[in-house]
Amino acid sequence: MASSSTRSSTAAFAISTTHWIARCEYRFADYGKANFASTRRCAGSTTITDPAIGTATFNCFETDVSTRSADVQTHSAMFGLAYLFDY
Repeated sequence: MASSSTRSSTAAFAISTTHWIARCEYRFADYGKANFASTRRCAGSTTITDPAIGTATFNCFETDVSTRSADVQTHSAMFGLAYLFDY
């Protein structure tokens, strides 16, 4: 992870009557950004023989570096409904 801080927030709402309770909740967490890098090296050659085109040799002497990143977050929603019996 590129960032070491975690941010989160929660919002909740509830309604209650004599016997019924309804609730909903939303949670968000941001864990930062994850960075990835990969390096591919090619060093060599290959020869291909084809009756239609003849013989061809391909050389490869290069290095490819690619980087990627992803935002790491969670979004959660919860809903609940409860009935309270007489006691």
